[in-house]
Amino acid sequence: MRAWCCGSWISVLLLAACSRASAPRQVPKPVPSPAVVAAPAVPRVLGELGTTDAFELVTTSDGALALWVAPGSCSQSLRLQRFDAQGRAQGAARVLGLDACAAAALPAADARVSELAATAAGGHLGLVWIAQSEQLAAVLGSYAPDSAQTFGPPQRLSAAEARSDAVRGRLSLSAAETGAMRVAFRAPVARCVGQSGDCAQLVTQAYPPLAGAAARVADAREIRTPCLRMLAGATWVSGTWYDAFCALGEQDAIPTTQVYAIRPEISYAAAVPTLRECMPLGLSPAPKGAVMWGDCAGERTAHVITLDGRERTLAHAITDIRCAGGRPLLRVSGEGDPLELKLDEPRDRIELWLPTALAPAGARAVFTGSRLIVVSARGPSLGFVTYRCQGDQLVPDAAAML
Repeated sequence: MRAWCCGSWISVLLLAACSRASAPRQVPKPVPSPAVVAAPAVPRVLGELGTTDAFELVTTSDGALALWVAPGSCSQSLRLQRFDAQGRAQGAARVLGLDACAAAALPAADARVSELAATAAGGHLGLVWIAQSEQLAAVLGSYAPDSAQTFGPPQRLSAAEARSDAVRGRLSLSAAETGAMRVAFRAPVARCVGQSGDCAQLVTQAYPPLAGAAARVADAREIRTPCLRMLAGATWVSGTWYDAFCALGEQDAIPTTQVYAIRPEISYAAAVPTLRECMPLGLSPAPKGAVMWGDCAGERTAHVITLDGRERTLAHAITDIRCAGGRPLLRVSGEGDPLELKLDEPRDRIELWLPTALAPAGARAVFTGSRLIVVSARGPSLGFVTYRCQGDQLVPDAAAML
């Protein structure tokens, strides 16, 4: 990892990052210790999905919130379900009552919501989405207390790149414990600066947008040839923002993920190129940093980035979960020592720490401080399962899913 402070460090980081990417080393596959997990339960259906990947799950002050895009008109498409700290759904799912496309000024005939991201911290809930038609797209957002009782009117943040593929990768939203938030989005393609041709545009800024001169403080990055899923995740851990994007090599079209670590308090920034020849799966919090996960020729790889600048890669990564002291203990094993994350406080974005039997591809998972909740697409519907610790076993909480 290379660190820089002050000045125009973004362009320097890009140059430094391009020279360091390497493929995960070929290592013997680890032999996992047996996880103490009961058989996955059949999910309880929350509602229909309008777009397969357009849903989120976040922790709140008193539990969790699931948000998703349902079929139908823009005024009816944003849905929400509240959960208490015991993982029980609170009442029926409801329509947010926001016209998700009006502020985007799109043709009404084919306007729809194609992607959604959410986060909550400090008692606040941030929600952003991409509304699009066949040719045009825009990033919009709303803000609310994390009780989600009332939302502010939708605000247009920027134009976005219109795409027909239904896959996450154009939008992310993360939050610090203070409630400060950062949104990143894929803006429309524009002419490259300093080279010929067109480049994808990745913009990162504060959310809600700052007013006046401060509003101009946004990071803009050019990506000559992005991966299909360009934005690969974002999280905040112990004073550091982490975000990641995936790009293809200009000469060989090999994918590499770039992870950025930015610590505003000391004007610190670093770029970590990783997961060469792998497709990114997402970015998760770790005990002392973050984990970037990738699919490398059908095998999961975990690249660990710590706050002190250390890195290590766990190739052929195997995840498991058990209970210790009444709390879930997440574990990933691979090359070298395993990495563990004990869930002793509310956490979200932990789905990639879980075995795929519990959290299938695209799922979202949180720990409320008492229960583990997993939401995932099940055909055309969104479903959830709540788990609890029983001795050393993680078991479905049937009472919470009634």
